[in-house]
Amino acid sequence: MTDLVKILVNGTDIGFNTFETFQLTQSLSSFYNTCTVTGVVRQLIIDGKKRALVEVNNESEVQIYINDILQLTGYIWSATVNETSDGISYSLDIASKTKDLEESNGLPKTYKQRTLENLVRAVLDGNGFTDIKIDNQIGNIPITTKEDIVFEVGETILNFIGRYASQTQTTIITNAKGNLVFLNESDESSGVELYSLANGNTILNNVKNSTFSTIRRAKKLKLFAESDVNDFTKNSVLQTGEAIDELLSNNIQLIQQATTQSNNATLNDIAKYIMNRKRAESGKIPITVEGFRRKRDDKMPWGINTLVRYQNELQKIDSEFLITEVVFHKDEGGGTITDLVLCNRGTFTKDIKSATRRIAKSQQIDKIYI
Repeated sequence: MTDLVKILVNGTDIGFNTFETFQLTQSLSSFYNTCTVTGVVRQLIIDGKKRALVEVNNESEVQIYINDILQLTGYIWSATVNETSDGISYSLDIASKTKDLEESNGLPKTYKQRTLENLVRAVLDGNGFTDIKIDNQIGNIPITTKEDIVFEVGETILNFIGRYASQTQTTIITNAKGNLVFLNESDESSGVELYSLANGNTILNNVKNSTFSTIRRAKKLKLFAESDVNDFTKNSVLQTGEAIDELLSNNIQLIQQATTQSNNATLNDIAKYIMNRKRAESGKIPITVEGFRRKRDDKMPWGINTLVRYQNELQKIDSEFLITEVVFHKDEGGGTITDLVLCNRGTFTKDIKSATRRIAKSQQIDKIYI
């Protein structure tokens, strides 16, 4: 069964057979999804003149489908056409419409909202982004900071939202429709097993290639921030936050300056958020598989925030891992491949103690065999 990719630019289909390269990236660590495409300009001679078939500009709305399942709704961020004596080629950089929030400065303002959804909704509406909806899969997410919630002059909307997402340890991504999603780490299984096993003298392997890597990381993280009291009295104190990875025994300590004023409880939450993300970076498995589909007889493409069981006898691994990144490619032969990045379970969670307990019971990516 062949994977089918369809890119609609203002409703007009750019044929997948014209693509030279195609790469669509989705990640739990990224606020929005991206796609890059290069291909050949289809040109016809009509009434004695060369005519291209698709008009593209930076206001063009784009929808990308894989096997008729919507994957991205957004805009073309850059477009280039290159003409040579050998032909005409193009390249497109496409991103979810929420990338607008990275490029737009918000109006300076003090907000009274004390839940993440209400705050983000107020910021979006107050800056003209009423078309971006919020899919809150968590429920009520209180903002516990006692300081004023201030949108600083020159701050981007994305930076502001990211600041309070980290304080509440909330993962925010963009869905296929171009709307924001608040989510926790999923327990949903992809229902697929990836393996590199031996059967007698035969290697059974449904993975094209994989990479194992580990990086030594710090056991303790401390954040420091000045309080918002600046009258140089006894009330002007240095606020601190701390997170400890109980799985580790080293004495490495990271000291960081918080970007905003805050109280101790909030800084503790931010420290836990940063520690979990560092755990994701320190132990992960990039894997490449054939095609875009999770199963041969199913048109459903691979997706982030799902679990997959991976068995590798050589590396003594047999456990479920979280899919944190998916990259769809068109290979040199015209077929399709998918790059997956697997990381430990419990990385994108609010409870660091619960996360470390879960990881301790599973197969943590902290060693390799050579």
